[in-house]
Formats: sequence, C-alpha cells, structure tokens
Amino acid sequence: MATGLPVLADLKAFVRAADSGTEDALLEQLLDRALGAAQSFLSEPITALAQTFLIFGTGEPRRTIVLPVQDIDVTQPVTVTGRSGTTVPSAQVAVIADMGIVARTDTLLFCDWPYTVSLTWGLSARADFTVAAAPVVGQAILDIAADLFQRRNPVASVESAGGGVSAQYFVKLGPSGLPARAEAALQPFRRVAG
Repeated sequence: MATGLPVLADLKAFVRAADSGTEDALLEQLLDRALGAAQSFLSEPITALAQTFLIFGTGEPRRTIVLPVQDIDVTQPVTVTGRSGTTVPSAQVAVIADMGIVARTDTLLFCDWPYTVSLTWGLSARADFTVAAAPVVGQAILDIAADLFQRRNPVASVESAGGGVSAQYFVKLGPSGLPARAEAALQPFRRVAG
C-alpha cells in the first residue's frame, strides 16, 4: 500500500481486536475489501499503477490529448505513440498531471490518431498525497473496515454476548452504502467519472 495507508496492526488497534492472531486473516480480508470500496468510490486507484490507454481523436490535429485519468505520476515516463507506431519524444511532451492532459511542447500537433498513451496514475501520485490525502483516506479505509467487521452478519441489528452484554451498531450509511463518515472524508478526493 502507499505510504500512510492503514495496515493490519492499525485495523486491529482500531477495532480493539485481540492480539491472539485468530482474526488476522479476516481482518486482512476486510482491509482489502475496504480499500477496494474506497477506490471504487473515488473512481481511481489509491496506489498509483501503470496503465495504457488508446485515445481516439476526432481526426483533427490538436496540441493536446485529454486522458480519462487525473493524478498522473510525472516522476514516471509518459509514452505517447501514434497509429503509425511513431513515438513522440518525451522532450516534446508536457503533462498537466492533475487535469489528465498531455500537450505537445514543440511546433507539431497530434494528428496520427489514435494514440496509445502509457503512464502511471493514481491518488498517491498527487504531490500532497502524504500530508493531505493519505491521512484522510487512511482513516476512511479504517472506518469502512471497522463497519464491515462490526456487521459481519448483515441481517443482525443487535449482537449479544454471554452475561447479558449486548451492543447495537447504528452506523449511518451514505448514498454509496459506505459509512457516511467515510464517504464524507473521501468526497474531496473523488474523481468525477466521465
């Protein structure tokens, strides 16, 4: 996982799980599911990944290519190859990472459509990820995992233990089905799909 995101020990402390190790496998699965749910809500991977896109243009020469992603990792190579197999030299390409735009920096235009663009992208590519995004997203992942842990039986509204001890879990869910607190925390980092 990207730096600053929760690991098993964080989740165990958060849900006050016994340190016997008997629930470790379950907690790992719940943490993975929570990460997946957060990524699904965000419409973007949290840990940056390498991916290739085929971009069809209108056929008109253009100075820019608009990609279906944002948060491009500019520390990794971005390769742009036209239909004819010609790769645009990296010195002639500028990337506007937070807008998902690749632009020509020379006097030429993109006119060899479609273009294949290979790059690395994801929330962890943001310049402020460690200080702004990771703490908030990490807490949201813990909230989702804790909710999954507490409601292992989705039809039960009350759980009880021997000795007359019982607990009721009333977690307000947001429109996405995630805990409302987690959804509200993730909202500022959510990509607009389409």
